[in-house]
Amino acid sequence: QIVELYNTLGEIYLNIDDIENASNCIFSAYKIEEIENNNFSLSTYLSLSKFYLALYENKKKLEDINNSIKYLESFKKVLKNDSEKAIYYSNYGKIKMKLKNYDDAILMFGEAVKINEASKNYASLADNYYNIGRIYEEKNNYELALANYKNSLKNDKLVENTVGIFIT
Repeated sequence: QIVELYNTLGEIYLNIDDIENASNCIFSAYKIEEIENNNFSLSTYLSLSKFYLALYENKKKLEDINNSIKYLESFKKVLKNDSEKAIYYSNYGKIKMKLKNYDDAILMFGEAVKINEASKNYASLADNYYNIGRIYEEKNNYELALANYKNSLKNDKLVENTVGIFIT
């Protein structure tokens, strides 16, 4: 659980652009797993991938994006279910998007959409469609951007409805 906590803290620091604290937390998780069992959890691989992607965004060093891909590929090797596959595809789509490799990014997000639709994972669907919309907007295809943003909002609304049903 301590590893999960460090990874979660690291990702929160990434979300607020605090790279130094993110690094401390994520690499603490990595070191603990290395010492304890020399096996790394899905969350550690994913956190490391996100960390290096954030470094790439700040410094534009090819080495950082290569490390991001390396850890995401390590994540792929230990996937256990479709939900984890959707996470892989979504994160790979984000990497491709950062590299402006938009066609590959759309393919990755499309794979995530298929899995998330089958499992009715509306929150992830909202995120996937949002990212596809951003890509189409970047490509000046506003009609497809708008359609994907609307799909994102529709799925976001389904999340609200599901939460509301669950609570009552």
